[in-house]
Amino acid sequence: MHKYFFVFLVIFCGKGYTQNNLVTNNESLEDAKSFVIKQNDETVRKKYPLNPNTASILSAIIPGSGQIYNRKYWKAPIIWGGAISIFLGYDFYKREENFYHQIAIFKDRYSSDEFLKPYIEANKVDFTNEPTDQIANLNLSTVLQRTDNARATKQQLIVLGALFYLIQVVEASVDAHFDGFDVSEDLTMNISPATFNHASWANGLKLSFRF
Repeated sequence: MHKYFFVFLVIFCGKGYTQNNLVTNNESLEDAKSFVIKQNDETVRKKYPLNPNTASILSAIIPGSGQIYNRKYWKAPIIWGGAISIFLGYDFYKREENFYHQIAIFKDRYSSDEFLKPYIEANKVDFTNEPTDQIANLNLSTVLQRTDNARATKQQLIVLGALFYLIQVVEASVDAHFDGFDVSEDLTMNISPATFNHASWANGLKLSFRF
């Protein structure tokens, strides 16, 4: 009986040891993979350094392409999404401005609603839920006010689009400029007591950076 128990104990311990070795080996393998990926990325950066001018030119020609050049691929869809949103907003308010501007023209030129109501009915769906008759009965000053509001929003989106364009160009250039800056784990700052040997002895603090 004791003999069988001893054999079982040896097998059980051996199995546990094997599992521990497997876990350790798997952890070592993952560490090795991370090290290789990190080393490969550093090798690529050293072999193919980024040029800020190239990044700026690419972003100026096609927004987002400078970020792709910088290997920051996740930024490109954000830039494209922002650009598309601004463009769609601009297009909407441009059409709304034209919609109310045409109503103002109809009211100024014609005394009846013979041509105005069909135009409103055909084009209002994108801009308002108001009944056609209610829009047709608006006075000219109200229509002109709505036209001015749409125009002002459209102009604001133009300014926003220009700023967005410039920012993504500058961002690509700055990102490429700092690509070669070492942000590895070797960056350290140490503060320690020090004695300075000048004309007279003095105590102080020594601040050292490691790059």
